[in-house]
Amino acid sequence: RRLLNDGAPDDPTDRIEGYWAAVDENLRDGNVRLLFVGAAACESADAIRAAGAGATFEPGQGARLAEEIERLAKDAAAGGRELRELGSRARTAKAPIPASYASVNYWGVNAFEFVNARGTSQYVRWQFVPEGGVVGLTEEQMKSLPDDFLVDELRKRVSDKTAAFELRLQLAEKEDNLTNPTQAWPDTRKTVSAGRLVIDKVEPVGAGACEKMTFNPLVLPKGIQPSTDPVLTARPVPYAISLSRRLTEQPK
Repeated sequence: RRLLNDGAPDDPTDRIEGYWAAVDENLRDGNVRLLFVGAAACESADAIRAAGAGATFEPGQGARLAEEIERLAKDAAAGGRELRELGSRARTAKAPIPASYASVNYWGVNAFEFVNARGTSQYVRWQFVPEGGVVGLTEEQMKSLPDDFLVDELRKRVSDKTAAFELRLQLAEKEDNLTNPTQAWPDTRKTVSAGRLVIDKVEPVGAGACEKMTFNPLVLPKGIQPSTDPVLTARPVPYAISLSRRLTEQPK
């Protein structure tokens, strides 16, 4: 989950984990959990009922499981409000809501191949770690803040001092999956410091010069190559389409 997008407000993985956190108090069978992961991701009443029909469970849990399946299916059909609320609570418990863009960890989801002057290859995933540490907010603190507080906070912060991150590279080992961005590598993998990112200016309004730029993760400096991760190789196309629409479509 962390690699997908830790703390994102609408992360479907959080909704999955939020629902499972509630069900798991009484239902602990691994097969049931696997089925609910797929069903809750869809937030589809039909998918949830279909998952429940194929579930296996321990003796004595059948009636309670049936109740949970139907309750979640009805919630999904009505818009998934309970899923979102459960996901919010689970997300806050696992990783607090960021107090600032400058006080949260960032993880890359794709693997890249680093090749040195001797031709030695090492696959990595990048991480940006805030030098000031991770700082979070409670749900109560969030209630008093505007929707765009993170942008305003970063502008104010950078006007007073820079925001800095350490760039770290997580080193893959031979058994790690290089082509599936949803599969986390073990936390025990070695990381090395590779640089420092310093933010000393934020545009006062909008995206500034970035509005007319596209991001292409396959444009890389010498010594760094993309992995064969199909998600990575597919990313430039939708980004280019997004740029085209920004430049050609006017707000209604």
